[in-house]
Amino acid sequence: MQHHLGNEEKVILFKKELLNEFFEVYPTLFNDLENNINKYKFEVNGKFDYDMKTIRKIIDPLLKEHKVLQAVSVLKDLLKNEPEYQELSFKDYFKIVNEIYAEIYS
Repeated sequence: MQHHLGNEEKVILFKKELLNEFFEVYPTLFNDLENNINKYKFEVNGKFDYDMKTIRKIIDPLLKEHKVLQAVSVLKDLLKNEPEYQELSFKDYFKIVNEIYAEIYS
């Protein structure tokens, strides 16, 4: 269910069973090619060069259970004390997790 707010923002509600479908249509919902989550790039406020083995070891089990939002939260908690990643937004963390998720299921 979508609802447009007066300030050009959207509110989207869905059942958790439809989460994977939401991620598939996310780019079309927002019509923003620059933020296309299927680009498979880590273009998040500069260069992302954290140890991917560490990240994968922590979030891969969550992604294999399709717990994408929980993986984003775990990644954010992991990097919250790293000065070079404090400027990252939730959207940036989501891009990173989504790339890993896509790699697992492609």
